[in-house]
Amino acid sequence: MGKLLSLLIPLYLAGCTPIPDHHLDYHAALHREAVISQASVTYSPIEDVPPPQKELVARSGEPEGIILRDQLLRWGASNHEAQGLVPTSDFTCYQPGASLPGVLMCRVARAVTFGDGTSYNVTLMFYDNRLYGWYVNFDSDKFSFFADTMEKRLGKPTKTDGSTVQNRMGADFDQTVMEWELSQTKATVTRRSRNVTQGEVEVLHTPISRQVKTGSGVAPF
Repeated sequence: MGKLLSLLIPLYLAGCTPIPDHHLDYHAALHREAVISQASVTYSPIEDVPPPQKELVARSGEPEGIILRDQLLRWGASNHEAQGLVPTSDFTCYQPGASLPGVLMCRVARAVTFGDGTSYNVTLMFYDNRLYGWYVNFDSDKFSFFADTMEKRLGKPTKTDGSTVQNRMGADFDQTVMEWELSQTKATVTRRSRNVTQGEVEVLHTPISRQVKTGSGVAPF
């Protein structure tokens, strides 16, 4: 029995021999690599992706005012600033009165051009002494020219309406109204405006024009 034990004990001890240090280091390294690999998958770095750009509301080239005889008169300018750009004899103002309280209309003779070699009269509109709009009248047979000019400048209109209008004799005439609604601008080209032979271009700076209120008068009884 003692002899048998003497044979078995060395075998038992051989089976329980500690793992050498370099083997422990190797297995520890494998374990660290596995942890790092797992962490890199679970917590991969976030790429610096720029946020999506918002769609622009304003179109490029939105009007800043009106060019009077080669000088820009910006929205919000006073009537005195406008008068300083042209001779006094070409500048006439009036107030609509109770219908448009706080509004001043100023007609400037031969002050604007549309590239056709003609200088047109323009009416400037001021509210609380701030420029908020203007309009130009033209012969109705030149509607296509003005419509194309505005479309080239502002892009496709947001709305186009067609209809018929009558003169005092009851004759029918075709009518077209084109509108552009931008972030701070409302522009309109009308084939027939004050009468059937006269069209109109109107441009409004909406941050100010929306402040204009229609007044009421007094009944004569």
